Amino acid sequence: MVHTNYQGIISHRYNFTPENAFDIQYDDLVADPETTVKSIYQHFSIPLSNEYKASLLKDSIAAKSYKSNHSYNIEDYGFTAEEINQYIAAQSTEEQVFAEKYRILE
Repeated sequence: MVHTNYQGIISHRYNFTPENAFDIQYDDLVADPETTVKSIYQHFSIPLSNEYKASLLKDSIAAKSYKSNHSYNIEDYGFTAEEINQYIAAQSTEEQVFAEKYRILE
């Protein structure tokens, strides 16, 4: 699942110009969802209504207190930790190329 989603994102984002793409860090989204979502809207010059801002604040507060009861094991998906680490290491070069090409996004 991670491989498919990650690879799909990487392959498709090369089709966008920097002003039409915006990367966020998952950790930022989890730590501060309100600010992260607002940054996306700001990047694309999409206005936020007061009603949406209130809803976003409410949802962000709820998200910060959410604790998942799920426990995932890599082996349950047919992978080993070693395979995942090797895959991620191989992808880091592609990430660096993208970051250099789209430095304007940072």
